[in-house]
Amino acid sequence: MPTISLYYDMRSVRQDGSHPIKLQIFNNKPRKRKRLNINLYASPELYDKAKNAKKANAEVKRLRYKMEDILEGARAVADTIKPFNFDIFERRFFKLSEIDVYGMFDEKIDELQKSGKFGSVETYTSTMEAIKRFQAYRRKGNDYFAFESITTKWLKDFEHFYLNVEGKALGGFGLKMRNLRHIFKNAIEEDVVSKDVYPFGTGKGKYSIPSSGRAKRALTLQQLKALFLFETDNYYLQRAKDIFLFCYATYGMNLADMLFLEKNDYDTENGVIAYVREKTKGKRQNSTPIVVSVNDYAKSVIEKYPSDTRYLFPFIDPTLSNEKQFDHKKGFNKRINKQLKKIATEIGLPNDFSFYWCRHTFATLSITKHGKSMVFVSERLGHANLKTTENYFAGFTTDTISDFSNDLFKFD
Repeated sequence: MPTISLYYDMRSVRQDGSHPIKLQIFNNKPRKRKRLNINLYASPELYDKAKNAKKANAEVKRLRYKMEDILEGARAVADTIKPFNFDIFERRFFKLSEIDVYGMFDEKIDELQKSGKFGSVETYTSTMEAIKRFQAYRRKGNDYFAFESITTKWLKDFEHFYLNVEGKALGGFGLKMRNLRHIFKNAIEEDVVSKDVYPFGTGKGKYSIPSSGRAKRALTLQQLKALFLFETDNYYLQRAKDIFLFCYATYGMNLADMLFLEKNDYDTENGVIAYVREKTKGKRQNSTPIVVSVNDYAKSVIEKYPSDTRYLFPFIDPTLSNEKQFDHKKGFNKRINKQLKKIATEIGLPNDFSFYWCRHTFATLSITKHGKSMVFVSERLGHANLKTTENYFAGFTTDTISDFSNDLFKFD
């Protein structure tokens, strides 16, 4: 690997008295040295302080961090070129300099904003902000961040920072890492960075995104019955119950999908709802409609909450902007969960009962109590693969396993 450093070229001077800081590369085989202009300038005093001063003001810190980032990125690029070649290095390094990690995040967020994917806008924005907090923690500048700087070690250090220094949840970290991995793949496809430096994977020297191991929450048949029999004069509690059970009855429908169902999705003559999931609208893959047979309970909920708009239910105003509708959906989801917890207290359901339990309850009871296959449930949930469905399956209860064991030698 070549020796890479910064060279302060005092032979050249600008009108303001500053000199260029150049990237210097020295390669031993073949023996060659090259100095590249990186469009970075500093006065002798500022450069000296950035190199040597223990105490530094904001201007000195900015220059120091910029110099460190350039060196880190250059060394990472050089490490991908074996044997080392100056021409390849320049193409990769200066291509990299045109757009960095933050630039790719900005492009993705802008794309999501234009397509109305406001939930994803939030998660990608949150991911970029977490990266910037980590870079600040490392005392690195946030003006520029090279993809080549994202190494396996960087990812492990980021994981430690997020989970241990900031004390945040593993589930949130996993989502951020998947976002970053997606951005990295986009950068490779757009030839911003070489695939040789891709750090994610399961092999030696690669970084594997940790699984949150989030608990799979599902009501038992007895708990579901208690919820079904629950009655109240409180409109909001009754509404929360009705919506939860409607979504359970319609094959674990997601709350967002329920809120944005349109009247055209409901074929009243044949008693079916056919809809495309909100999260997959606009995508070529996974856009096959999910077809639901509307049972009597689901039909009663539709009739109980009539709508005078194009939406099947009256909970979202379609005349609002897409962004406002997204905000209303988030607020509605919070209120439903708050009301479900009040119901849980009244009828003895688990304290953490929420709408999250709906799809898991449908998946689990369909398999354990109604004898349906994982493939059948996967199709009802609209999953692209069985692995996703397995993550919704909460497993068999102790009683079910015990009954199975006791039945092994029953021959009639």
